[in-house]
Amino acid sequence: MAVIAALNVYPLKAAGGIDLAQAELLPTGIRFDRMFMVVTEAGAFVTQRELPALAVVRTKILPDGLCLEHDGSQLKLPLDARAGKIVETAVHGASCQGFDQGEEAAAWITNAVGKYGGASLRLLAFDHTAPRRVDPFFAPEETHAGFADSFPYLVTSTASLAQLNQMLVMGGEETVPMNRFRPNIVIDGLDPFEEDDISILRFPESNAAVRLVKPCARCVVTTVDQETGARGKEPLKSLGRFRVGTDRRGERGIMFGQKAILEQGSGALLSNGESVVVELKK
Repeated sequence: MAVIAALNVYPLKAAGGIDLAQAELLPTGIRFDRMFMVVTEAGAFVTQRELPALAVVRTKILPDGLCLEHDGSQLKLPLDARAGKIVETAVHGASCQGFDQGEEAAAWITNAVGKYGGASLRLLAFDHTAPRRVDPFFAPEETHAGFADSFPYLVTSTASLAQLNQMLVMGGEETVPMNRFRPNIVIDGLDPFEEDDISILRFPESNAAVRLVKPCARCVVTTVDQETGARGKEPLKSLGRFRVGTDRRGERGIMFGQKAILEQGSGALLSNGESVVVELKK
């Protein structure tokens, strides 16, 4: 039987995630997921691709705000930030905008992870009054996301990671944890890479469901140790030996996990350990 093995939220895009016992599902993703983002002074988004040190910025959701922690220093941001200068930005070409969180926040994040290209960094809170549409080729036009790379949810499976780790060990490499892939929902009880053939994951106990719409092409972020911020070559090098594929549009990539959208259950509370019903593609 398939069950939920883990639920994760990443309030600040590219920073450390939070393991959840329960997750509130929204059309834009798990509540608070990727609602803040680091940008340059010119408004270009910055992630672990550019600054691996973002991995060691820890996040904590408090009743009255989001707490960022790094090397003993803390910064608190309002969870529902709707004030500050509007900044136009984009995530992989998809236009969106956010509220600049001010000089203190900018100085804190720049001090924590360093400048990029010689320029200081800024922190943005997503502007919900200007929804960001996802790629309509893969999802209905009314589907929106926050600052996530492309779609509101990312689903992975424990069996797929186990097979990858088996290959790493056979090649003399160390195994990697699931946090290298930064998923929102991790499923246990599937066959390795069975998620490639799944259309919908239903969660009967929560009366919710997500639709898997696109394989996730992986990048150098998978090579960043999420505990230290150090970058290597694995698991991307080994993954590239057996997981190069194409999506429905014919775009190639090294695939691990599936991008997903909410099919049913806006506002539902998903619980770690609850059962999952699989609907395969027809």
